[in-house]
Formats: sequence, structure tokens, C-alpha cells
Amino acid sequence: MKKAYFLTLLMTLIFCLSLAFSQPYGASKHSLDSSQDQACTAFRINASDGTIILGRSMEFVSNFGDNITLVPRGFQYTGTAPNGKPGFSWKTKYGILGASCYDQPQFTDGMNEAGLAVSSLWFPGFAEYQEVGPENASRSMAPWELTTWALGSFATVEEFRDAIGKVLVWNAISLAVGTTTPQHYIFYDAKGGCLVLEYVNGQANIYDNSLGVMTNSPPFPWHLTNLKNYVELRAQNVLPVNISGIEITGTSQGTGMLGLPGDYTSPSRFVRCVALTQTAYPPKDAAEGVNMAFHILNAFDITKGVVRTEDNGKEVSDYTQWVTVKDITNKVLYYRTYDNLDLRKVDLNMLNFGGNKTESVSLLEGREEIQDLSNRFN
Repeated sequence: MKKAYFLTLLMTLIFCLSLAFSQPYGASKHSLDSSQDQACTAFRINASDGTIILGRSMEFVSNFGDNITLVPRGFQYTGTAPNGKPGFSWKTKYGILGASCYDQPQFTDGMNEAGLAVSSLWFPGFAEYQEVGPENASRSMAPWELTTWALGSFATVEEFRDAIGKVLVWNAISLAVGTTTPQHYIFYDAKGGCLVLEYVNGQANIYDNSLGVMTNSPPFPWHLTNLKNYVELRAQNVLPVNISGIEITGTSQGTGMLGLPGDYTSPSRFVRCVALTQTAYPPKDAAEGVNMAFHILNAFDITKGVVRTEDNGKEVSDYTQWVTVKDITNKVLYYRTYDNLDLRKVDLNMLNFGGNKTESVSLLEGREEIQDLSNRFN
């Protein structure tokens, strides 16, 4: 057993080194990086009654002027193409609701009225998009436009998988950011489907994702391999062992999860998220599922100042700006923000997706209201 265990560790180390130094898996000289790395986490919970609940956190050093935005059916879009040419054109088939940025219907996280949901997460050091020539300009779009196209066009992840070859995503420069945004994407649907899309070495790589979990770099296959280092984790406490007549017991509860990484790096968050989502008792229904999702999100909450970096000579800090919980079975979006911990929701069933314009509500407004119970004493 020990020999097999150390062999697994050795193989994993070799794989990690190959990621760092080889062209096919590592970051190429053309891949995109950013000094402002996100620490986002996304996951899925399946309730016993069939309800599917999604959780997602958004971490960054500065906010994007985020809104909750509605896009109606029949809204016309034209993608961004090189040299100012018009790119891929489409009209929304489904109404969309989600977190948008820069006062534009560019969705970092959202769902549509058919039950498809998409989260876009930062993918620095590995994202390398596709080449677009003049002959392919009409098929092209920017990385930040992919989520809007998917949400407006498809009801399931399989529909999206079948259509992704129709478009080319290229290294378009975001005027708001000043660079190309390195992103990868996780898709969920109300039928239980889940897939990951990553652009690496100019290729669109799609992976089925039965775990329903995603964080940031490295690529998704690396995270799956890294789980081999944590096969001993379990919800049950470790039983006492007898060594030379002395009974050795754990010092406290939680010995089964001893070694669970608690830092904020992407590999550690991936492992932690898999452990939490896979060992938590399945919620009974939507209400319990939403409650559980917010509890799990607490394990990834970053307070201002805990994660710092230098940006142009200035110290900045990633923090959890907002989190969403999406019930894609009943079509309800819940959210809370760093400055306002009160839960808010938008029920897609109550919205009018038959209008002719987009509508937005500021996602970051307000502070939470604290309920004063002092008058209930004495």
C-alpha cells in the first residue's frame, strides 16, 4: 500500500512538472496572464427531489460596476472581430438574467429561462484563444461575448457542445480592462449536464464535468489529477490506532478531513470544494439546497487584505465581491455582496422577457439591515 501511494505521488509530481515546462499543457509564450488574478469558485448541488442548485463566488481586486441584468428574447448581437469588422451575429432565443459588468450585457455569471447556466472564471497563464483570419471574421467573437451567446441561444450543454465549432473566440482587447481577458467557462443545465470549456494553445477543449466544480488555473484535467493526492480525505473521523500498547486518538472532531487544504489558491479551493460538495448530506429540496450552497460559499469567502499582490507598484487585495446561488430547476437567482450580506433574489418566472431592451439593477448597492431584538428582552 505504501509503495502504491508513493508511486501515485511520484506520477502526480511528474505530471505537474510537465504542466509547468511542456508546450502542450503549460502556458505558451502567447498565453494570457494578468496581475489581477481572480480566486473564483463554482460548484453544483443536487437535491434529493431533483432540484439543481449552483453556487459561484466572484473575487477580484476591483469591481466592474456589476449589475444584475435582464436581456429579452429577440435581442440582436454582433460579436467583435479583428480590425473593426463585424463578427458572429445572433439573436437571443431565450431570455437571460445574470451578473454583468461595465454597464454592458457581458455576463460573468448567469442563467436563462430554459435552465442553462454559465460561469466565466479567470484563467491566467493558460488561456490562448483561436486564430481568426479575414475569411473567418463573420464567425468570430471576443472571450467576454461567449457567455452571452451561449445563454441566449441554448437550453442544454449538449446543444452548446454541438454548436461551439461554429464560432471562433480570439484575443480581442477589452477596452474596459485594457487587455485580453483570460477566461475559461463552466456550463450547467437543468437536466444535470455539466461541461468545462478551455482555450489552450489555440484549441477549444471541452471536458465533461460530473463533479460540477471549477476554480481557476491550471487547466481542468490538472485539477482532476491533483485529486489523487487527497484520496484519504473522508467525512468520517479516523478510528484510534494502537501503537506499542498506547491508544492514539484524534485531538478533536474532523480527523477524516485532516489535510484538507484551507488556503485560497486555485488547486486548494478545487480540492476543498470537491470535498465539501461530495460529503455534505444531500439537501431535501430547493430551500435546503439554497441554504447549503450559501454555507459552502462561506468556505471560500475572502476578506479584504487576506490575499494581497502588487499591481503597478501598488498593493491591492483580492476579496469576495459577490456570490450567486442559482436554482436552475425553479429558475431563481439569489445573491449577496461583500457590503450587503442580506440575501436577495430574482425569480425568472416573474420577469417579462418579451421586451425590446435590456434592464439592469446595481448588484453592489446597499448595506445589510441588522435586526435589533433588544426590545424582546426585559
